[in-house]
Amino acid sequence: MLFSAIELLVLSITGYLWFLALVSLTTDKHKKGTTGNCKGKRKYLIVIPAHNESMVIEKAIDSVWQLNYPTDCYDLVVIADNCEDDTAGKVMKDGKAICLVRKDDEKKGKGYALQWAFKEINNWDRSYDAYVVLDADSEIDSDYLAVIDRELDKGHKVLQGFVRVIKPERSPAASLIFLGWSMNQQLRHTGTSWLGYFTFLLGNGFCIKAEVINTYGWNAVSILEDVEYGLMLRLLGFKVIFVPDARVYAQNPGTFRYAESQRIRWDQGRFLMMKNFLPKLLSCAMRRKDISLLFSAIELLIPPYTLLISFIIFLFLIFLYISYLGIEVNLSLWILTLLALMGYSVLGLIVSGASLKVWKSVLYVPFFMSWRILINIKGYFQQGSTKWIKTERENL
Repeated sequence: MLFSAIELLVLSITGYLWFLALVSLTTDKHKKGTTGNCKGKRKYLIVIPAHNESMVIEKAIDSVWQLNYPTDCYDLVVIADNCEDDTAGKVMKDGKAICLVRKDDEKKGKGYALQWAFKEINNWDRSYDAYVVLDADSEIDSDYLAVIDRELDKGHKVLQGFVRVIKPERSPAASLIFLGWSMNQQLRHTGTSWLGYFTFLLGNGFCIKAEVINTYGWNAVSILEDVEYGLMLRLLGFKVIFVPDARVYAQNPGTFRYAESQRIRWDQGRFLMMKNFLPKLLSCAMRRKDISLLFSAIELLIPPYTLLISFIIFLFLIFLYISYLGIEVNLSLWILTLLALMGYSVLGLIVSGASLKVWKSVLYVPFFMSWRILINIKGYFQQGSTKWIKTERENL
């Protein structure tokens, strides 16, 4: 009886993932529209939080000035946040970018930096229609603002762009992390956005109308501030729209050692978000009779894909040990589920446009799964920690 319930749950999750994949692949929402010569309907402020980012900040700044958007219709501000290197000096050397220098030994992290910066910006003698947040290790696509402007014409107020990983083939770790990002964005986020319940800001390449920030402020200061703010906005009634053709190009860690601190922080934050927001999402879903909030809660509950696969394989092995009775219906359901998940992974490789080196990195999946399980366990037992640790950068 227990395994029948478990099989039903596993089948439901697998079917749900495939349903979202099919929606993502068949909807025309993700097809790139034309931008042409954008005339600049709105004025934007691009905000880059930077903590000791002297290695990469110049590339980010250069990409901003190459946008296919009138230069008098956007500004760039870099928050040099508790920097101990030459980040601020390189920003000031640019001559056009605005540099805000923040020093606070107690309130550390990207969330606090954004909260402080938006308060400072609110006192300026200039106004903006929308804010774009870009990570310091990223480069923004030349059409990003033109695409965002087109989407804001539709009445949207919170937009999340596509985060494409730079040089994923440089190592097995980079390849597998790239694959996870691509699968989430191309097979899940596009579908959930089209269905009306995309929930998460990804921390990079997102745009929020100024009226939202001016009204509600930026109050997300946890170690997973992007997801936290997205969930806050969902509870306030806003919908986050995923825009796959508004692209930014970001680094991801090239080694498991560099990735460890980032993944522990994300896992810590995920447990914290479930604790703080699941009850609120479910309560609001019932009170408002809004099924999209229920599905937002489901999205929050589903673990990262690698952990999900690991958990399902673990349950399958327990089933074989306890309940195996030869070839019968239950065994067939388990095999069908595992084949469906294998097919889902292959589909992810295909839609991401993975190179041959990324395909070869699949050989490292068993090691990667073991590593992710250990990281998740560390994140669970360290979830009370609020310490923000910077991810190491590489000069790509």
